Amino acid sequence: MTEQQCRVAAAGVVGRLRKYPFAKIRIGSRAALAMYETMVSLDLVGAENPVLTSAMITLPHRLVSDSVIDRERIVQEVVAGYLDPQGYSSAEAEPSVIPTERIPEVLKELDALRDMIHSMPYEMDLSSESCFRISRDTLFRAEAPRLFALSRDARGRPDYQRYRRALEELKGRGLVRMDPEGVTLTPYGSRVRFKSLLKDIEKQLSRTQSRRRMSDSVSADSRTYRRGDRYRDVHTRRTMRHLVKRGRPVSEARAGDLRVKDVPHSKKFRLVLAVDHSWSMARSKKLQYAKEAAAGLIYAAAGKRDQVAFIGFSDEAVILSPLSRNYGYLLSRIVLLRPKNETNIADALRKAAAVTRRSAGGGVTHVIVITDGVPTSLDATRTRRDLGDAIIAQTERMRKAGITVSVICIRDDLEEASFEQAMGIAEVGRGSFSLVNAEDLMNQMLKDYTSLER
Repeated sequence: MTEQQCRVAAAGVVGRLRKYPFAKIRIGSRAALAMYETMVSLDLVGAENPVLTSAMITLPHRLVSDSVIDRERIVQEVVAGYLDPQGYSSAEAEPSVIPTERIPEVLKELDALRDMIHSMPYEMDLSSESCFRISRDTLFRAEAPRLFALSRDARGRPDYQRYRRALEELKGRGLVRMDPEGVTLTPYGSRVRFKSLLKDIEKQLSRTQSRRRMSDSVSADSRTYRRGDRYRDVHTRRTMRHLVKRGRPVSEARAGDLRVKDVPHSKKFRLVLAVDHSWSMARSKKLQYAKEAAAGLIYAAAGKRDQVAFIGFSDEAVILSPLSRNYGYLLSRIVLLRPKNETNIADALRKAAAVTRRSAGGGVTHVIVITDGVPTSLDATRTRRDLGDAIIAQTERMRKAGITVSVICIRDDLEEASFEQAMGIAEVGRGSFSLVNAEDLMNQMLKDYTSLER
């Protein structure tokens, strides 16, 4: 290789690494220079593959990723994509079944398949050939860039060996585990499965903040009152000026007319997210949308360093994570939700109160409940009215403890449901009630969260 060829190769490999979706390269110009100098030296001593060897020597430790194995695999994959496949002899020359940019979609599909299988009267192992044969007639979609569509041979026919190799690739990357319980996502796989949401969340939060700045641009030292603000922080002079400009008497002032001193708050913000995963949530992919929305909210909370607790509830509620800032762990708990049993909102509220009671006092504590309908978990000693009274009583206790509660209900076109109970919870809990389509769930959750920001 000439020195010019070495320069082009180093720049090409480093350029691809800059665009790699699961890793970032630190100081790319120095990395390219180090790779170029190493490649020239290796070429002088007659190395068989100076591009791959120099890349493996100089690049893996410069990547930001989750493990050394992943970084080495990333470099091998990028070099394999840059070089002609016939230009070197290596096991890595065999192309991957799953292109790197499609891995989040494949993991999302695996998670959805696990939900679907869990809601069936019998279990299937996703890695078995029998499951593959059953699924190939119903789940293969040539137009979809997902696992079953990618598991086709050169003639476009379903190929179990290729499908199995795709699962082994995911296992080798540390994204899934294959055990007697079937194919499940690892904690690392859970983060990758939701990673594609990050850019969307950042854009949505940026748009929300821009709209807020436009609506709050009253002065340099005040802004519009938001839910969660203290009344002692109301800026009296700015509020009166606003009312005079609007020609509105003080007796008719509303919360939106109040202006608050725009000073930084040091109080803590704690968020409890309770997600319904009853049988009905499996219909119309409502549970999948709920998982996406929960992950989006965790990403948003991570940007503000807010504490988040995560609760899953069906016939009983389970605290999947206490209040924490370990956002990667929180994401890994989301994929544990599987559709089962009934809807017990009362227990979800009790667990939400318990998880916040253990934390230090002060600050703002808010609970967001995601469900698709009315409470359905009953016992022989309680009527539906008794259950409703117990839920309202629990909400009142939480409100007296300074905990606000919002409820977001997912609209289901296949089932008529009354949402009076959910509206009552939000009213007593001094939060908000929303009825949305599953596709709009994430937007509504972010709207509710940002309306409570300090």
